[in-house]
Amino acid sequence: MENLSGYVRDVETNVVINTNKAEIEAARKRKQLMRQQKEQQLVLADEVEDLKSEIKEIKDLLVQLVNGNNNS
Repeated sequence: MENLSGYVRDVETNVVINTNKAEIEAARKRKQLMRQQKEQQLVLADEVEDLKSEIKEIKDLLVQLVNGNNNS
């Protein structure tokens, strides 16, 4: 612990605390970026599901058109 620059140990809780402000800020930015990427993945997954549903609907309509034309 003594060899690590930027870290101190809280004497009450015995927890190691990072005191390097730049490192803390970089970690926060990484975490925020990861949250944004996860949110973007969820949005894209929803959009893909919507597109799948719409394509299925179009296919069903095409089948109805073809079947309707064959019965005439």
